[in-house]
Amino acid sequence: MGLANELVSTLEDGRKSILSLVEVSNEASALVQHAKDQVQVAREGALDFQMLGDQVKAANNNVNSEAKSLFSLAENLQENVNRFKLS
Repeated sequence: MGLANELVSTLEDGRKSILSLVEVSNEASALVQHAKDQVQVAREGALDFQMLGDQVKAANNNVNSEAKSLFSLAENLQENVNRFKLS
């Protein structure tokens, strides 16, 4: 009878250990899921930042092009002013 009680006790200890491991495993799984969610948020933020950078670059190129056009117009205007300038 003592050997049977010891076996039952050992099996009960094993069951508690398994339940403890299941709990730890579930916690680890929740942490991994949270980390995955955070990575996804960071990835989306990086993509948003990249898109914003691309938009700023395109706008800068447009401003540069318009500045060149304005400079050309200013040169033409100066030529016309010089041509019609009364001495």
